[in-house]
Amino acid sequence: MSGRLSGVRLRTDDGRVSVGVTRDSTMAADWDVETNDGRVTLALPAGFSADLDARTQDGRVWVADAFGGGAGAEGTLRFTIGDGGHTLRVRSGEGTIRIEES
Repeated sequence: MSGRLSGVRLRTDDGRVSVGVTRDSTMAADWDVETNDGRVTLALPAGFSADLDARTQDGRVWVADAFGGGAGAEGTLRFTIGDGGHTLRVRSGEGTIRIEES
C-alpha cells in the first residue's frame, strides 16, 4: 500500500506488509499495521511525526538514522518520530519491523 494517507488500518494473517507514505500524508488518528506472520516495512517521509509503538514476537524493530534511530531492538520498541503525535502501532507475530525514510 502506498500513497497520500490520513488513516491506516491494515491487517493480514500471513504475509509481508509494505506501506509507503507520501510527503503530504498526515495522521488524522492513530494508525494500525499488523501481520501474524511476515515482516513489516514502513517508508515514511522526512518530517513525519508519530509515536511509534512497535512489537514483534520473533524479530527486531529497526528505525532509520533519519528519524533518530539507527539501531534495532529485540521485540518491542516505543520511539518518538519527529514531534510525536498520534500512535503508529505496528505488530508482527514473526518478522522484522523496519521504519525507513522514503
